[in-house]
Amino acid sequence: MKSILNFFKTRPHFVEVLDVCKVLESAGYQAWLAGGCVRDAILGVVPQDFDIATSATPDQIQGLFPKSIDVGKAFGVIILPFKDFQIEVATFRKDLEYVDARRPSGIAFSKPQEDAKRRDFTVNALFFDITNDKVVDFVSGLDDLKKKILRAVGDPVLRFSEDHLRILRALRFAAQLDFEIEEDTLDAIRSHHSSVSTVSKERIRVELLKLFKAKSRMVGVGLLESTGVLLDLFPDMKSFIKSKEWKLTKKNLGQVKSDAPEYFIWALFFLYFEKDLRQILKDLKCSSEVVEKSFKLATNLHKMIERKINFVGLRKIFSEMGPEILEMLRVNGENDPVSKTILKEVQSISCEPLPARFINGGDLQKLGFKAGPLLGKVLEEVFDLQIENKLKSREEALSWIKLRG
Repeated sequence: MKSILNFFKTRPHFVEVLDVCKVLESAGYQAWLAGGCVRDAILGVVPQDFDIATSATPDQIQGLFPKSIDVGKAFGVIILPFKDFQIEVATFRKDLEYVDARRPSGIAFSKPQEDAKRRDFTVNALFFDITNDKVVDFVSGLDDLKKKILRAVGDPVLRFSEDHLRILRALRFAAQLDFEIEEDTLDAIRSHHSSVSTVSKERIRVELLKLFKAKSRMVGVGLLESTGVLLDLFPDMKSFIKSKEWKLTKKNLGQVKSDAPEYFIWALFFLYFEKDLRQILKDLKCSSEVVEKSFKLATNLHKMIERKINFVGLRKIFSEMGPEILEMLRVNGENDPVSKTILKEVQSISCEPLPARFINGGDLQKLGFKAGPLLGKVLEEVFDLQIENKLKSREEALSWIKLRG
């Protein structure tokens, strides 16, 4: 195995991480990197963040780092804030009984071996001893990494009963890492999949988004369907997943760029699902902005596919979300001939902002119009003609109104 330390040294913020470990070790405590950052480094993937596991208690950590933040002291977790990132420092611990299928009722400070056994999957239960440039593995996580296997630590049924979110995390990690889920772990998911319905909507949304953006997202989507989890999350999809539209949806998901915004992913995932998209996304606790952008994107694409929109309508849509519409047509066009044809037809439509209006309501009132529906209707008629370039100046617009009477 190549030096993990050399890999870490090339990562942003590792200098600060190293300093934190040195402070802890100088005070007589163990301080190892833990979890996902170790897994990713072994795989040659840039870690998203750094977590440190230590023998120091939360009080001792805070004594060494006065600017630390107590975010989970009861669970042994302290945050060390830096300029543009943070480091989570947690005391080696074992979890006491889980009572709400999400968090343990309490913890007991313990040794690294016990800390590893409380974690979800073996590949997430690895430690890295910086001082000795050594991976510390108590649960055969290194073997599973080599074999590309996702395996629950210990009894998978117990792991999933402790925290129902772990079922979703398993499917997400399988998609992100392109790993096969170990047989007993997969059997436990299949046997207890219905428990994901108890997971908070916020966490469901986060895990699904990560899965849909993963490099092997189609593996994840396949697992969502085959394990029964998809219908636990969206029971109304029972007939939909038997349709050709669901097959098209899955193909489309395979075309999504990993940096696609959240609203784009939801619009694509629910594009052919004939339910109230706004309500679905509200139930998932999406922001109001995501809800409205997803709804507009899906609705406008349907209008285009069904040929229910003219040039003026398209120009208005493209001024607001042209790049997203074009990308949606590109993705959908990979598997839908109608979308592919429409994409060719609309390439020349400008995505620039709409021009300033030649006239406003005040102008119409000076010409004798009273405030009300008619005034608004005339304003839009004039603006539509302006967008079509049939009226090219304010003077032409005023003349048209006078002739219209």
